[in-house]
Amino acid sequence: MTLEEIRKVFLNILESTPGVYGICENAEQCPNLGQEYLSIQNINNEWHFSATIIILKYANAKNVVNSISSHLRYELNKKKEHLGKLNVFIGGLAND
Repeated sequence: MTLEEIRKVFLNILESTPGVYGICENAEQCPNLGQEYLSIQNINNEWHFSATIIILKYANAKNVVNSISSHLRYELNKKKEHLGKLNVFIGGLAND
């Protein structure tokens, strides 16, 4: 799979995960953060993901991250790809 296909899958998973309010893709969306906002790399045939998300105020962060991880692992296994590292940063809370 190409990087662009993997990016679409990853963004779709992040957007459709319950408890995720938004994704910080650049400094304009989350100006007070100093990390990488969205990163995808293929190293030694493993995909490494990093993302900064905004979650709903009463969402359990552990459950949100576990849901993202399991869904991403499932989608990659369907396409015969492998998940390396997954780093999810909580960039903020939303009261919605």
